[in-house]
This record gives sequence, structure tokens and C-alpha cells, in this order.
Amino acid sequence: LEFRRVLFRSKPLPYKDPERLVVVWEHNIPRDRKNNVVSPGNFIHWREMQQSFDDLAAVGTTRVTMTGDGEPEETWTQAVSASFFPLLGVEPALGRIFTAEEDRPNNRAAVISDRIWRRRFSADPNILSRPVTINGNAYTVVGVMPPGFSYLDRRVDLWLPMGFSAEHRTPRGRWH
Repeated sequence: LEFRRVLFRSKPLPYKDPERLVVVWEHNIPRDRKNNVVSPGNFIHWREMQQSFDDLAAVGTTRVTMTGDGEPEETWTQAVSASFFPLLGVEPALGRIFTAEEDRPNNRAAVISDRIWRRRFSADPNILSRPVTINGNAYTVVGVMPPGFSYLDRRVDLWLPMGFSAEHRTPRGRWH
């Protein structure tokens, strides 16, 4: 492994055992891309075969459109594997995180940020089990993260289960 980036902070990262966390990327040698997106098949293979880490979690960031409860808005989301929140040791402020059973294709559970809960949903304590529409599909809010929670991108307001399908199990190039 090649480590090239160093992060210096005056205070520790807000996760359990932050000194034990690492981010793993693929190195695309033909294109000389050192932070290449990992394909689902490669991630699954690494997770099954590795013996160096307590666990591995997958995360991918993209934009989605949220509608209902006010004007439509684009927001940043992270698709995450069910191991993501437990690996970071972060609990939601309200509700729960994803279960392993929810980490499957087309699951419609969602965890939202404290920021969007307060701004878009007026900090409604009855947000849990309430439907929200994301890219035209109804999702059920199962949790609200604590104020200020983020991982790699502070713009993210929504987390959805990654949900790899059987076809994703084949190791190959990057995920499209």
C-alpha cells in the first residue's frame, strides 16, 4: 500500500477509534488515477478476503432530487453499506441506522442529516417512518444523524443503503 496523504487536525475525528480508520482506493495504473472508485465486485472480494481490518464499508457520493414537503431540491447523498455507521461508531440522534437486511438493491430506507431534518422537516420528532421522495421514489426515514455528522463530504444530507446486487459480485473495473 502506498500512503501519500497526511491529515493533521487539532482535534481527533469525531468517530470511534479515529486513529484506526483508513480510506482505501484503487490505483488505476493505465490512467494514473490514484483515487479511483472501487467497483462493487472488488469491494466485496476485498471484504471477504482481507485479514487486516476489523471490517470494510463502502460509500459513494452523488446528488439526488428530493421532492414533497416543500420545493424540490437537489441534495448530496451517500450510498453506504450497512457496516458504514457501525464502523465509524456513530449512532443516530433519532431512530436507527440501516440493518444488514436493508443493505440490498431497491431498499427504500433513508437516514437524514440533522441539518435537513431541521431545515426541511422543521425538526419534526415524528419524522421516523415518514415517507420522503428521492428521485421520484418513496423512501422511509429510519434515522436522523447527530448535528455536524459528515464523512468525506460536509454537503451530504442523506444516506441510503448501497445494496449491491448479485451481478455486482464479479470483480472488475470501476462502478458506473
